[in-house]
Amino acid sequence: MQTLFTTAQQVLEGYWHEQYAQSPTIPGGGAADAAFSAIGYAHLNIDRAEQILRRIFSAQQSNGLLLETNAERAPLSGPEPSRFPSLRTEGPISLPVYGFVLWRLYEIADDKGRAKSFLREMYPQVIQLHRYLYQFRDPLEEGLVSICYPSEMGFGFAGPEIVEAEGHAAVDIGAKDRFARGGAFYPQVAAEGFIGIQAPFFNGLLAWSNECLIRIGSLLGDDVSEAIQWDELTKYAMNEKLWDQARGLYQAYHLEAEQVIATTGLAGLIPLCGEVPIQEQAEQLLSMLESPVFGGKRTDTFLCPSHPLPASALQNPDYRSCPVQIKYNWLLYHGLLRYDMQQMAERIRQHSLELLHQYGCFEYYSPYRQLEAAFGNFPCAVAAALGLDFLHKG
Repeated sequence: MQTLFTTAQQVLEGYWHEQYAQSPTIPGGGAADAAFSAIGYAHLNIDRAEQILRRIFSAQQSNGLLLETNAERAPLSGPEPSRFPSLRTEGPISLPVYGFVLWRLYEIADDKGRAKSFLREMYPQVIQLHRYLYQFRDPLEEGLVSICYPSEMGFGFAGPEIVEAEGHAAVDIGAKDRFARGGAFYPQVAAEGFIGIQAPFFNGLLAWSNECLIRIGSLLGDDVSEAIQWDELTKYAMNEKLWDQARGLYQAYHLEAEQVIATTGLAGLIPLCGEVPIQEQAEQLLSMLESPVFGGKRTDTFLCPSHPLPASALQNPDYRSCPVQIKYNWLLYHGLLRYDMQQMAERIRQHSLELLHQYGCFEYYSPYRQLEAAFGNFPCAVAAALGLDFLHKG
């Protein structure tokens, strides 16, 4: 583990000197990835962790909008929703990770007085971001924020061959075809457009950040009634509208088409991190993780593939369509711990550390042990950062 600590430290040191001096984001990622990397920096140098968050929010607009990148507005991938003219689509919004990232920085900090001062500085800005989301991305006022761009689906849930989005060419020429076939996040979105999809991944992250904003506001002595209302409404709406009892996981909902969109991968399990499910639902999600299609107790795979697996690697030569990523594992690890599901949580942590030790800090890993493949951005700052946090049992 000392070797892994040293490797991860060297990766973050290299990124700091080469990248963060010029930009708040990192190659291959945007603001949310940079925020995740701050967790790793907090274990090494809290000044740098704080600097990353300050730099990210220096790009926040006066109405609370925080884009994932500072690039110009990307073209929408689908038609404007005729029934929801109030749905704002200025550009791809950063994933709502900042509430729980800030709280994790506070937990890591040795000097709690200083850390509390930093919370006081950043808390109003994160509150303003959430206020924007509920005001302009929740047209039905249900407590479910809608995604409008491919990047808001999550950190490349389609694998590294993400459909062309935000002006960036897909890595693999076959990516768009796979995306259209439903090999990506949701089957119908390629044809119907992304606007107005209530996604369990985005709202699961939002729920966790809402909860952490309540903790932060309470620590600071602020009125947290607004955040409590967001938290309660989002969790209620997710369980009432997005939970699929028959399948045992959360689904997405397309506002314009007025229909459920099947979630086939880990997106439907991510609400664990926000403690959205009741205990019975969480046990169903655990059963899904323990099943062979997600690696479960198989000895030939690593936890946790982004999409269901066939019986063997020979039946799925395109292993890049279901990669393992350290950041998904980190989210699931924390979600499972919230329900006292420590055995599976620890297995995920150990598999993550094994991948990092065996291959290095890559963005993606093959879920099949026999393929011995790692790919994507290398060295990956987010993998290094969350690997450090895993080493600290965080």
